[in-house]
Parts: sequence; C-alpha cells; structure tokens
Amino acid sequence: MAHPRGFSLFDLFAIAGKHINIIEFAEYESMQRVLLIICSLSHCFIWTFGEYCNSLMVRFDKSGHFLYDPQKALVLSFHGPPGTGKNFVAEKIVNSIYAKGSDSNFVKWFHAAKDFPQEDSNEINKYKEKISSTVELSTQLCQRSLFVFDEVHLMENSLLDVLKPFIDYKSQINGIDYRNNIFIFLSNAGSRAITHIVLSNYKQGKSREDISHGDVQKSIISAIYNGKDSGFWKSDLLYSHLVSHTIPFFPLEIFHVRKCIEKDAVSKYFPATEEFISEVLQYLRTFPEDNPTFVEEGCKTLPDKVNLNSPSPTFDENPTKCLLKTEVDLSQPLPGSKH
Repeated sequence: MAHPRGFSLFDLFAIAGKHINIIEFAEYESMQRVLLIICSLSHCFIWTFGEYCNSLMVRFDKSGHFLYDPQKALVLSFHGPPGTGKNFVAEKIVNSIYAKGSDSNFVKWFHAAKDFPQEDSNEINKYKEKISSTVELSTQLCQRSLFVFDEVHLMENSLLDVLKPFIDYKSQINGIDYRNNIFIFLSNAGSRAITHIVLSNYKQGKSREDISHGDVQKSIISAIYNGKDSGFWKSDLLYSHLVSHTIPFFPLEIFHVRKCIEKDAVSKYFPATEEFISEVLQYLRTFPEDNPTFVEEGCKTLPDKVNLNSPSPTFDENPTKCLLKTEVDLSQPLPGSKH
C-alpha cells in the first residue's frame, strides 16, 4: 500500500465529485452510489495535508447511515486546534452530498459568534427555539438534511442539548422522522488533550500514525465534558452517548504546512520555490521550542502570509495583464474558473 501521504482527502472528494453529483431533494439511489465510491476509497489511509482522517471515512463506511435505515441521526464531532482542517472537511462532506453544497436549502450552518452571541438566559431560550424550529422545518422539507454548528466552544453549554430529541433513538416526533439527518459539530475544545497526546508520542519517537484513535477520543470526551468553556460541559448529548463519532484533528507539522503554502501559491500564480516557501514559514509560530516540528496556527492564516510575501505586481498599459516574475494574462481563465 502506498504511504498515507500519497493520498489526500482532497483527492477523495475530487474523484467522487467527478463520478456523480447528488441532486437536490436527495435522490437516494444517487446518494448510495456516491457514498459507495467514498466508502470504497475509505479503505485507503486518507490525509488532509497530513491529517490522519482515515477514521472519519471508515466510520462513514461502517455506520451504514447512507446505505441502510439508520436507528438515529448521524452526529460527527470534529475537534482540534485552529487551522487543522475541521471546516475544510465539513465543507467537503456537504459538497459531496448536495449538488448546491452549502447553498442547498437543506444545509444549515450555525456560527456561534454570529448566531448565538449573548449569554443572557432569555436570549439562550430564543436560540434554542431558533435551533429547534430550523431543524424541524428543514426536516419537514427533506428528511436528509444536514446541520453544521461551527465554533461550538463559544456556545453556551446547555444550547446543544436542545438537539437531543432530534438525534436520539426515536422513529418519529410528531410524525417527522429525523433519523436520516446529519449533524456536524466543529470545535477547538479538546485541543489541549489532542496536542498533549501528539507531543507525548513525538517525544517517544512515535509517529502520528501510531496514535490510537480510541485513546484520543476518550481524552477529548473527558476534556470537553468536564470543561466549563467547551460548549459540551455536562452535556446530555455526551452523557447519553448520542455523538456517533468524535474525530480528532492533530496539529499540523511543518511538512504539511509547506504543502498548504505550495498549493496556495500555485493557485495565485506565485512561484512556489523553496526560497518563497521558507520566507512564508518564518512568519509562523512553531513548537516545541527545543525542536520546532509543529505549526501552532496550522494552515489557517497561510493565504494572508502568502500574499504578504508575493511578488509586487506592476501593470503595463493593458490593465488585463499583471506582470510578475512571469507574465500572467488576466484576460485568460484562471485555474478552477468556469470557461
């Protein structure tokens, strides 16, 4: 088998996307075909620029959520430091299932800082009503809806418990079946526990591939259940074991971040030379101090850092041409643009 670094989650969804797109209102047979493609690929070790995510896709495979009649909604909880790919993976999952991606009427994103900014008890009750009504109305329209809760660590601890009736082992609530829905939680909570395990293994000379997913999952659940600022403190969802899978996102190593820099630079027509990549890396914070190996912010701030170190553009008389070290004709289609 090829080394895990040879196959990324980017490749997985790119391949799946080329084969088929699921149309709105969930054509179930199409959904089966896409997930079968994804599940067949899940037997490989899958990386997101170094993230050890095979557990995620294998659990999609084993859960059978898309292939059989599920007993409950699928609940995925992503945990890890900023910049390790939690939002990226969530977006890829959304785009692999719905033809319109996040623009689908059946995909709802909640952002804690924007949607739930207040801690007043009256406001919290309003937020709970908002979440409940959104889940109920969306599921009435499509019983394969998907809900993403971003920055859960910024949410009031009791807020997510309002989801319990919708993700519990119940066939119907008031005539509505919620068992085919998907809920994804994105959180920085548990990062310290994850980083501690990764560093401990690193100091023992072990690689990230040697880390037991079960051990990391137990550490995350313990940390967030007992953490008063986690959004999951004493949560009924955890106490009742309603989270299907807890997925850790490990701190990225310098090797992985170099790949992020290269990808971003190439997408902007910047020269992704060794010198250029090294210049960007010098602005990033690394740890541990005695032997810098990991990047504290992962790939989160890289686009801005790449722009900061980019060649200064100069323009000739034709405003559609931007002259860098190599001439780029902006009148021509850019990579990824529609012709």
